[in-house]
Amino acid sequence: MATAGVHHTETGCFEHPAQCGYPAVSNTGVPPGTQLKKSGSIEVDDPGTVLTNLQVEGTVTVSAPDVTIRDSVISPPDGGSGSFAIELREGADDFTLESSEVAGRDPRNGLESAVWNHDGVRNATAIDSYLHGCADCWEGPGNFNRDLIVVDASYPGSHDEDIYVCGGAVRVEHSTLINRHDQTATVFGDTSGCGGNHFVVTENLLAGGGYVLYPQANSDSSVGYMKVTRNRFARCRGNHSHDPRSGGTECSGGPNESGIWAYGGYFGVAAYYYLDGRNVWKENFWDDNLEPVCLQRHC
Repeated sequence: MATAGVHHTETGCFEHPAQCGYPAVSNTGVPPGTQLKKSGSIEVDDPGTVLTNLQVEGTVTVSAPDVTIRDSVISPPDGGSGSFAIELREGADDFTLESSEVAGRDPRNGLESAVWNHDGVRNATAIDSYLHGCADCWEGPGNFNRDLIVVDASYPGSHDEDIYVCGGAVRVEHSTLINRHDQTATVFGDTSGCGGNHFVVTENLLAGGGYVLYPQANSDSSVGYMKVTRNRFARCRGNHSHDPRSGGTECSGGPNESGIWAYGGYFGVAAYYYLDGRNVWKENFWDDNLEPVCLQRHC
């Protein structure tokens, strides 16, 4: 379910992403009119398997290469620590999730991960898909194109981000990533014990989290690389309220039609970033007025 081209001249796209060409509920997930067949949990170990037109009321575990899930809904009944909807095990290279919805059912006990790629299988890809009801919605490396991912659930002790990668490659293009929490990020690149990340974030609509982006979290020098270009950052509008104890800033009336936090994320736009060598930050702008987004609060 492809989206239209992104409109770079319009403001206020956070409230109506699809009108600006960004992914939204209306243009991602299972195409309207698709007839779905109910299914329980599925284990896939045959290479090249295609699962299509399913409503999986359980989990999907993949341990074979070149598997595709298309035009389907995967929604397990239980959430909390250790829970997932799709697990990619060793050997599940070249996995594709296409025009599908992956969701937890309880915002107070959300999925730990909608897609769990903790083994770091190669070339895992999501296209035109809608992930929500999750705290750490995609765990591990991956490619994302025209997806809607929303962190709108948690559980006690959860670590909240749309995408988490540790010492791997993440490429996010033409997607909408929203994190309704004050931690951690929309895309969180960790380096703790796993090395640097290959971090590419291009032409997306981004909002929320503690910082909107963490390219190389827990590093003390430039590792891996980042390329963050032509993204639109949303921020709530109105009087700001700064909490000196936490260091965070929010709009006095809370999230609104313009965004989640006053500076994009609760603490700001980005942390653990570097601008030397292969690292690039350019042509990023605020959704409400198209002014440049700086890596510090004041240009």
